[in-house]
Amino acid sequence: MCNLSQALVEQGIEQGIEQGVDQKNMSLVKLMLEDNEPIDKIVKYTDYPVDKIKKIAESMGKRIAI
Repeated sequence: MCNLSQALVEQGIEQGIEQGVDQKNMSLVKLMLEDNEPIDKIVKYTDYPVDKIKKIAESMGKRIAI
C-alpha cells in the first residue's frame, strides 16, 4: 500500500476511535446526570467542559446548578 493510502487508513482509524470515545463519554454523562452525580465528578470522568455537560442536561430536560 502506498504511503498516502496508509496515511488515509490510519486517519480513518483515529477518527473512528475518537468518535467511539466521544459516544461513550456522552453515554456516561447521561447516566451520571440521571444518577444526579455532581458536575465536578462528571467533568473529572469525561473531560467534558461544564458548558457541554450543561447542554446535554438541557437536552435531557434536566436543570443543573453550576
